[in-house]
Amino acid sequence: MTNLTVTLADITERLPTGYLIFDRQFMLTDINRSAESFLEQLPDEPIGQHISIVLAAYPTLPVLFQRSLLVQQTFVADVQTNGHMLEVTYQPIFANDEARTYRGSIVFLHDVTQRKNSERTISQLAMEKNRLLAQREQQNGRLRYLSGRLVDLQERERKHIAREIHDETGQTLSALLVGLHLLKDEAQQGDFQRIAQLKQQVDEIMLRLHQLAVELLPPSLDKIGFADSLRQLVAQFSQRTSLPVELNIFGDVVTDMTPKMALALYRIVQEALNNVLRHASATSAEVLLKRHVNTITLSIEDNGCGFDPAHIEGRRLGVLGMRTRIEELGGTFQLASEIGHGTTITIECPLANNQDASEK
Repeated sequence: MTNLTVTLADITERLPTGYLIFDRQFMLTDINRSAESFLEQLPDEPIGQHISIVLAAYPTLPVLFQRSLLVQQTFVADVQTNGHMLEVTYQPIFANDEARTYRGSIVFLHDVTQRKNSERTISQLAMEKNRLLAQREQQNGRLRYLSGRLVDLQERERKHIAREIHDETGQTLSALLVGLHLLKDEAQQGDFQRIAQLKQQVDEIMLRLHQLAVELLPPSLDKIGFADSLRQLVAQFSQRTSLPVELNIFGDVVTDMTPKMALALYRIVQEALNNVLRHASATSAEVLLKRHVNTITLSIEDNGCGFDPAHIEGRRLGVLGMRTRIEELGGTFQLASEIGHGTTITIECPLANNQDASEK
């Protein structure tokens, strides 16, 4: 059997890390194969050459090594050479005597090209990610601004339409009723029943228009307060649609509530119940309003068919409008739904006293 002996020289020659050893006069005493492949402008016979000749392609390194020797510290630097990025480590060597006599130095060359390329790629990806996030945030900010403008325009348009219904259409229908009443006095006996039917139809139209005007511009918020207005809204909705809606109010939800918040919560309940009626195929719904120390929580839940929020929430203007109203008040809006298991909207909104405290 052949006796195979592995020497230290065999190991050092095959190390992926390059090294150079210098004596006290900075003359090269040893260099391995990896270091020879890394360095540019290396002399044909580098052993015995001064560090300034061995590292002629890197004139700043010997100067930095000598400065490091003066303070007796290790020096580390990155150097680009032969298509590689090297991490150069200069380590002065001292004797273990009291004077710490300088005996020489060793220079390690670590090929960090792959690591640096990875770091550069990661940095570029991070920059691109931050750019996309900033772009997305800018777009979201623009969307929130436009959504807020849309909500404001909707409120103005609702007020305008409500006034038109009350002033113009209401007066026209009232005049029509008066005309029908006068016509009854002049009509023949056989026309009385037809005139009565027409009066009933006009009465029904006026009632529905009145309900529509109230939905567009609820006057009860200022007159009877937010809580009672909400009770009235839910009761009228259930009566009109035959969909049972349970309303539970806990605590003093009125104190510290601004008019803007009251209108926003009222509109959200109104929009959510209309969505339940149009889309949920539900047999019941529940509205829960609760006062906490500095916040109001509102939840609207139904037992309907549910849906996938990822496919619908961003595309439905009603949901976007609800979210916009709450975010403008500094609150949070959450929508949870699962196909076959209904939908729940949960809102948390800071009260006026909490907003004042945070501003201070």
